[in-house]
Amino acid sequence: MAVALNTYLKKSDEINNIEALLQHFTKAIESFGYEQHVFIFFPPKKSAEETLPYCPSFNIPEKIIDIYISHELYQVGPIFLEVKTTGRPVLWSDFLHSEKDYERNPKLKEFIKLLGEHGYFNGITIPVFGVRNCFGHFSFTSATKKMSLEDPDLIILNHVCINLVRQYNRIKQLEKTIHPPLTPREKEVLSWVLKGKSNSVIAEIMEISEHTVNTYIKRSCKKLSASSKWSAGISAVLTGLLQY
Repeated sequence: MAVALNTYLKKSDEINNIEALLQHFTKAIESFGYEQHVFIFFPPKKSAEETLPYCPSFNIPEKIIDIYISHELYQVGPIFLEVKTTGRPVLWSDFLHSEKDYERNPKLKEFIKLLGEHGYFNGITIPVFGVRNCFGHFSFTSATKKMSLEDPDLIILNHVCINLVRQYNRIKQLEKTIHPPLTPREKEVLSWVLKGKSNSVIAEIMEISEHTVNTYIKRSCKKLSASSKWSAGISAVLTGLLQY
């Protein structure tokens, strides 16, 4: 049975730790029957050039995320285009079985095939808006769970997603008064992290040792109370500490 919304929201208001909040969110999502989820966030453009999104995921194979981001499939994928255009939840099953949506794009076709190999046809994508009206979306999938757009649980799921973004920002604002700001080098490292660069590649780009990169990441994680470099990067952007 899906989580009781009022109980979930009340508990969220009492949490003042990011890791506890994410655990609370994941537990709620699992109550809907979805074992995997991902949040894809598109920061505002600084110029006419496209800004790459960042894409933290949970229990979704890294290869799937890498293909989606590296080949910019978020620009042409039918699910993304639909959810961005309508601003409403979209069922994957309405698009993933239609070859006309991706037959002209080999990389998109490869991505769809990979989803199928993992049984990811039963999914749903929900749009959200972050700070400064940045667009993003949550996607949930399962090998067995199915949901219709008429399912009353969808309203609860939508509120849970919106609440996560709100509570995340609330907690990070509290932490800003506790933790010192990021240094310019720490910000630079995290910006490369969010672009999908490995520690070794970041070291080469910044002309420093990989050990130094690891040190910057550890310091950033400590300042932001993050358990990983991805979490640190997300925290820095959502709280305005990093302009990505």
